[in-house]
Amino acid sequence: MKMRVGQRVVLSVVLGAVPFIFSCGGGGGGAAPQTFTKTPGIYGTAAVGLGQPYRPIDIGDVNGNKGSGETDGNGDFSIPTVGLTPPYLLRVTTATGSKLYSVSADLNATTTINITPLTDLIIRSWYKVKNINIDAAFDNSPASDANKPPAPETVSLIHNLIKNTVQLWLDKNGVTSSDFNLISTPFTAGSASVPGTGIDKVLEQALINASTGSIVLSDGTTTQNSTLNAFLSSLTASTTTVSQITGSTVESGNNDLTTLPTTTVMQAALTGINTTLANIANTINTNGWSLTAAHLQPYLDPSMKNDGFNQSESAQILRMMVFSAKASGKSVLYNLKTIKSLDTSANVAEVKLDGIGPAFFRKVSGTWLISGNDRIANIVVSAVMNTRQGINPCPGVCDGTKMTVKVDAKQTTVSNVTITGGGFWSTTAVPKVSTVAITGTAITLDRFWLDSNHLAKLPAKDTPFDVIVTPAVGSPVTYTLKSNAYTTEPIFIDNLSGAGTIDVAKLGSPLTVTWTKPTSYAIQDMYFGYQAYSPSRSDPSPTVCTGGVTMSGTAAPSATVTIPATCQGGSVGSVNLDVSVNGVNGEASTITYVIN
Repeated sequence: MKMRVGQRVVLSVVLGAVPFIFSCGGGGGGAAPQTFTKTPGIYGTAAVGLGQPYRPIDIGDVNGNKGSGETDGNGDFSIPTVGLTPPYLLRVTTATGSKLYSVSADLNATTTINITPLTDLIIRSWYKVKNINIDAAFDNSPASDANKPPAPETVSLIHNLIKNTVQLWLDKNGVTSSDFNLISTPFTAGSASVPGTGIDKVLEQALINASTGSIVLSDGTTTQNSTLNAFLSSLTASTTTVSQITGSTVESGNNDLTTLPTTTVMQAALTGINTTLANIANTINTNGWSLTAAHLQPYLDPSMKNDGFNQSESAQILRMMVFSAKASGKSVLYNLKTIKSLDTSANVAEVKLDGIGPAFFRKVSGTWLISGNDRIANIVVSAVMNTRQGINPCPGVCDGTKMTVKVDAKQTTVSNVTITGGGFWSTTAVPKVSTVAITGTAITLDRFWLDSNHLAKLPAKDTPFDVIVTPAVGSPVTYTLKSNAYTTEPIFIDNLSGAGTIDVAKLGSPLTVTWTKPTSYAIQDMYFGYQAYSPSRSDPSPTVCTGGVTMSGTAAPSATVTIPATCQGGSVGSVNLDVSVNGVNGEASTITYVIN
């Protein structure tokens, strides 16, 4: 077992969705946690892959008051906090004399605060962004407000970035609960005679170099290299993972970013956004299946335009996403994961919500409301590893690594779409392929879609693609989108039998589908859905009804849907089952299961 005790980590981390999040809990966080008779105080474990026995711990509170304690023979500790006020900074001095830090994840009187190289990375990142030496901040606090520990809301942003960076390794070691927290979830550290499991095993597999910003994680067959960087009010992360087992390579770099609230105005904006998300969750929970679009509309910007949808239409879509999650037994959570940008002069923000994608907020009459991206259509350009199953599979021709562009616009609002980029598309027409009705709403879309041929090598991440969308009325609009990180690892639907004939779809009855998960990259979220074609896919102008569910990356790879037997009054003759698994850095493994 490798012992990582000499580390000083002075670095940074990553974050990022639509204004709607569906995620659910999973398994536990490792070995059984230590237990204490809990009086008000701080409980936790100091570990680096091995517990840190009999080591001194120093505490500093938000007001600069100090306390101290010591770990026991396993690296566990319990320290009374009488006279101290959270949030707290903690510091353990290891056997080699190096120092590891941690910070409160909440404001509770009785709380868990672990101290590990990962918690050290979280809190050092905050002070790094502020260009403050953490040792000086701890020793001099509260000489200035700048030295004080960050609020839990800010800690959460940094935590989410760090957790994303190591999520693959948490998954590999059975830490699959979406509620797992690197700071506040109790765990048991390993010893020289009893190896650690769960998060403690991840700590053993991690090697952090503070001077270069390098984080290397390896289990002997898969190796991940991450570089973390701190900038003014922001943190970024770049990651490359190579798996020797699957032979797949995942490329990513500088594609995850979080802005941190380093001023009181920015902190107020963060609090306002979180308040709106909490109010939405409360409205959903209060109304249950009686939820209407009118219940949700007050939380949306009256002047919003998101993918061509106005406030009323966006509320309808949000309602159906909520119902889709509830029908699949998923919890409906609205957790802010990261902040891509925050402009407190214009009062706008782009954020990432847990498990979904980018969302936009605007401050309207003193309240932060969900807003939009100001696009006239939903536009997606993505590098994917696609597997085609069911009827007429075509290995290496219509599946494998390829680029895909999809544009969904409100019916009759867009007349033409072209794309340029990648060295293989040059003002290439993106044809309209179908009309799509959004289930449970009065909204119908025109879908434009184009796949590249199989590509032996996908474009490098951040390759620009220009998508020109010509509205039915008005001038063409050019949107420049950058390609995502890519993967070469395929996934498969593994529980359906038959040759892809229509009976496989169980039209009108519940259909449960399971699929395999990638093992070479950390999963951000998964989507399972269907496209039901009337009268059939081969019709020149089919009508398409869609449905599906989005779930967190830690959820089981399974979903149940009921595909309608009719679509807008016509019989369904063809179905596509679609699975998309999306990595934390933008990787995408997809399945198209074709049923006729």
